[in-house]
Amino acid sequence: MKKVYNRGFTPGFYFKRMTEEDNQHKSPANLSHFRYIRLGIVEKYDPKKQNAFISLNNGYLTKNDDIIIMGKNTDTYIHQKAKQLIYDGKLVDKTPRGTAKNKIRIGLHVDGKVIGNGEDTIYIFTDKTYKLKKYSL
Repeated sequence: MKKVYNRGFTPGFYFKRMTEEDNQHKSPANLSHFRYIRLGIVEKYDPKKQNAFISLNNGYLTKNDDIIIMGKNTDTYIHQKAKQLIYDGKLVDKTPRGTAKNKIRIGLHVDGKVIGNGEDTIYIFTDKTYKLKKYSL
């Protein structure tokens, strides 16, 4: 729950009537340390092999990263670990860093159907931005 809930926890109405001290006024921002960081888009999908061909334009992927693929205008929602990363025809543990000027094209085995042509977007779900203080994908 702490990964996704953004306002902290209080005893609420279970133990007593709420007072001002029970509200989270100290932090006006999201209290969850986890964030979605957009990495790129799905270009194509091979349903026979369940491989998505992805263009990374904002970072890199590492094997076992916690990823989410979802569409803004589609019903796609896949939450999985990055199991098989293919770059330049080879299985890799980490992809090169993609940027807006230098997009990196990779293959990724996915657990469900995704939609290409930029309809679906891939995100990393991480708290690294907080643990390391200076983290840049």
